[in-house]
Amino acid sequence: MAFIFAMPTQSHAQDLSNRKIKKFVKKGRKAYRKEEYWKSKSYYEKVTNANADKAQYWFEAGLAYYDSQVKREDAITYFEKALELSEKDTIPELLYYTAKTHHFRGEFEKAIDFYNIFLSNITNNKKGQITRQDVIREIEICNNGIDLRDVHLYSVDEITNLDQNINTEYMEYAPVLSQDENLILFCSRRPANGVKNQDGQYYEDIYFSTATGRDSSFVQAKLIDKSSGYVSDEISKGKAHVAPVSISPDGKVLYIYKENSIWKSERNEEGQWSIPIRMNQNVNIGEANPSIFITPDETEMFIVSQGVDSGYGDRDLYYSSKDENGRWKKPVNMGPKINTPYKEDAPYLSKDGKSLYFASQGHNSMGGFDIFRSERNKNGEWGEARNIGTPVNSAGDDIYYIENDEGTLAYYASMRPGSYGHLDIYTAKYDCKNIPASEVKGYAIYAENHFPVSGLIKVTNVGTGEEMGAFNIDPKTGKYQMILPPDNSYRMELIVVQPGYTQERPHIEEFYLPKQCEVYNLFQQISISRNRNENGELVSQQAQFKHIFTNPDLMLKQEFDIDFSYKENNTENTGGISGNLAHSETEKAEDVEVLLLNEEDQILRITETNEKGDFTFEKLDTASSYKVLVNQDDAIKSYNDWDESHPSEFYLEGKLTEYTVKDQVAMPETTIYLAKEDKILNDMAVTDEKGNFKFTNPTTPLAVMEEINDTTTITYNLDQSDPEILYSALLTTIDPDDENETYTERVDIVELKKLTESDPQLSEYADLLFDFDKFFLRAKSENILETLYLFMKENQTVHVKLDGHADWIGTDEYNDKLSKKRALSAHKYLVDKGISPDRIHNAWFGESKPKVANANPDGTDNEANRQLNRRVEIKVEVPEMADLYLSL
Repeated sequence: MAFIFAMPTQSHAQDLSNRKIKKFVKKGRKAYRKEEYWKSKSYYEKVTNANADKAQYWFEAGLAYYDSQVKREDAITYFEKALELSEKDTIPELLYYTAKTHHFRGEFEKAIDFYNIFLSNITNNKKGQITRQDVIREIEICNNGIDLRDVHLYSVDEITNLDQNINTEYMEYAPVLSQDENLILFCSRRPANGVKNQDGQYYEDIYFSTATGRDSSFVQAKLIDKSSGYVSDEISKGKAHVAPVSISPDGKVLYIYKENSIWKSERNEEGQWSIPIRMNQNVNIGEANPSIFITPDETEMFIVSQGVDSGYGDRDLYYSSKDENGRWKKPVNMGPKINTPYKEDAPYLSKDGKSLYFASQGHNSMGGFDIFRSERNKNGEWGEARNIGTPVNSAGDDIYYIENDEGTLAYYASMRPGSYGHLDIYTAKYDCKNIPASEVKGYAIYAENHFPVSGLIKVTNVGTGEEMGAFNIDPKTGKYQMILPPDNSYRMELIVVQPGYTQERPHIEEFYLPKQCEVYNLFQQISISRNRNENGELVSQQAQFKHIFTNPDLMLKQEFDIDFSYKENNTENTGGISGNLAHSETEKAEDVEVLLLNEEDQILRITETNEKGDFTFEKLDTASSYKVLVNQDDAIKSYNDWDESHPSEFYLEGKLTEYTVKDQVAMPETTIYLAKEDKILNDMAVTDEKGNFKFTNPTTPLAVMEEINDTTTITYNLDQSDPEILYSALLTTIDPDDENETYTERVDIVELKKLTESDPQLSEYADLLFDFDKFFLRAKSENILETLYLFMKENQTVHVKLDGHADWIGTDEYNDKLSKKRALSAHKYLVDKGISPDRIHNAWFGESKPKVANANPDGTDNEANRQLNRRVEIKVEVPEMADLYLSL
C-alpha cells in the first residue's frame, strides 16, 4: 500500500526549535519521495531525538524505516509512539503499517488485532473494497504463521547470515553453489557501477566469492566482470539485469537470467565463462522467465514463467524433459498442487530427484515468499505442496533455496529481522541428511500363544496419499519387513483372516517414521487377541501395535550389554511354554515381567503379561529344563493397583502349560520363583498336576527385601537365535511414558461377523460341479473361481486345496483319473489368473468320498445325487487354523 504524506498547515508563530524540526521533516519527506530512505531516516532521527509531539512526524519516521527495508523491524518503535500521540484521532494508515511491522516481526496475533481495527476504517468504495480484500488476505497469512510456528519439516541446528563479506544493506539473493562448495555466485543490487533502474534501485549484477576453508566462510565478494577473470567479456554494460540461476555439477555451464530470459554460458579451459547465449523457445516461454532449474544429468527442467495464458497466476512453474533426440519438450504447467493465483518462483530439485523445493506467495505462506516442498511418487506425480515451516521460513520473504550435495546445508535468500538489509543470503544447517529409505522389521503374533499371524499389511503415505505397497506376513514365522522413506507419516491397514468370520474393517494404525541419519533396523510388533463371548464365539479382534523407531540394536547394548547384529538365523523349534497370572478369577495380573532361565540361572528370555494375564515363551526346545521367574515388584504393583485396601498383603495364582503346534499339556511339578532386581528370592511355588500354582504373602517380608544376601544372583544370556524374540524382550523394558525413547503403542479393536450359509461370501465358494464324464469348467464354476482368485489376491498368505471327486459310474481307475482332471482344471484357472502354483494344493479321490449317496434307498440310481458328487471341493487353508470348507 502506497502512502502519500499529508503536508501540515504552516504557522508563522513558532519558536526556533519547532522551525528546525519542520526543516528536518521537510528534508526527510523530500528524501523519502526520492526513495533515498537512508537519508530520510537520518533527518527523521533528528526529529524524533528532539522528542517531537506530533504523531504525524513519528509515523513518517516509521515509514522511512519500514520502506527502507533495512532494520525494518525497528519501525515499530516509531509507529507505537505515533499511536500514543494520536489516541483520539489515529491516522488510519498508521494502523495498517503497525500491523505490517508486527507481521514482519512474527508477532502474528498483534498484527491481526491492528489489521482488524484498520478494516473498520476502510471506506466502502471501489478502492476500499480492493484494500479490504488485501487486508483479509494478510490476516489469513498471519493465521498461517500461527499454525506454522510448530511445523518443522527439518531438524535445524542453526540459521546463519553469511555476514558482510556476502551481504550488504542492498539486496542479495539467488545463490548458486559449486559442487565442492568452494565457490558461491549470487545476485546483488548494490551500486557496482552507479546505474539505477526505473524502480529506483541499482541493476542486478552477479557477484562471486570463494571459500576460505571447511567452515563454509567466504572471502569478500567481488563483481564478476572482465577484470575478475571469470568472463571473457562484460556480461552486462550496466543497464540490464543479470543474475545467476544454476550451475552444472562440473562447474562448466552457468545459466543466467538476462533480458527477461534464460541464457547459457560455458566455461573454457582457462576458467572463463563465455558470453552467454539465449536458450530456445522451449526454455524461454511467456513474457519473462526469471528462474529455472536443470537437473545434473540434464534430463529434467523446471521453469518459472510469467505472462503465459495457461497460467494459474502471475508467475507459475512449468516442467520439461528431453525427447529421444535430446531436445527439450514443450514445457507443461505443473498444475494447482504447485501453482496458485499468486507468484511461484525459484525451483530446486533434491539430489535424489524426489523433493521439489520452490518459493510461493500462495498456499499457506506466513508472509511474502515462503519455501515449499512437494514429493514425487513412484508414478511421477507431485504431491501437495507443504510449507517447510520455521525456522527456515520467516514472516518476510524466503526464496531461492538450494542444498549442498550432502543435504546438510541449505543456502537461500531471506528478508527477516536481523538482516543487513532487504534480502540477505542465509544458510540453514541441518543436523544430518535423511536417508532415502529405511527397513522396518515386523513381527505379528497371537497374544495367547505367540503363534505367527497370517495376514496382509497395506501402507499409505499420509502426506502424499501414495500407496507404499502391500506387505505379506509370513504365516510360518509371523515376520514381515517394510521399506519406507523416513521423516513421513504412514497409515497401516492390517487384514488378519479368521476362518468363518469377516472383519468389520481392517485394523488401522498411523505412525510417524522419524528422520533417520544413518542406516539401522527399526522394529514393529503386532499382537493379535481374539475376544469371545460367554458362548465361546468370536466377537471381536484386538491388535496391539508397538513401535521402536530408534536404534533397537543400540538399545539392546545399553539395556543388556550385548552386541547384536540382525541375522536370519531362525530357530526351528516349534514348541514353547505359556502361562497365566492372576490375583483372582476376575482380576488378572497385567504388565508383570516374567523371565525364563536355564539351569545355570542365566536369563534366556524376557516377556510380560498382557491385559489378560497371559505370557508366552515361544520357539523353545521343550526337551530342556527351565526355571520360570516372576518379577515380584511388578506383581505387587499389579495387586495393589486393583486392591489398594490391602497394600501389605499379596496373592498371586497362575498356570503353566507346555505346548507344541498340535498339543498343549499342563506342566506339573514345575517350580515358579519370585525375583527382585537381579536376585532369585527364596519364595517359590510348585505347579500341581493341572499346572496350577499360587503365592500367598511371600515368606520374605517386603520391608527387608533390599537387604537379602542369601539369594541366587542371575545374569543375562539372552537367546539370540531369533532376532524378533530378542526385540520383543527389549519391548518389555521400555517405559511407554518415557519421552526420551522413540516408542509408541496403541490398541485397535474391530468387530467380527460370523458367516452363515446365507452369506453370499460363503455360498460363492460352493463346489465346482461337472457334467457326466466331463472335466471342463461350467460358467458358474468360473464365477466361483473368479471370486476365489480375488480373495487369494487380496490375502497373499492364504493357500487353497482343490479336492477332485467323481460319481460311482465307471471303474475305480477311470474315476480316479477323471477326478484328477477336474481338480487340475480348477488349478489351471487360478494359475492362469496369476496365483502362484505353490499356493494351490491338489488332491483327487475318485468315487471313494461321495458327498451324498449315489443310489436311492431301494438301490436304484439317484441322478440328482450323482451330480453333487461330480465335484471339486474347495478348502481355504489359513495358517494355524483348521481347514475351512467353503462348500454347500
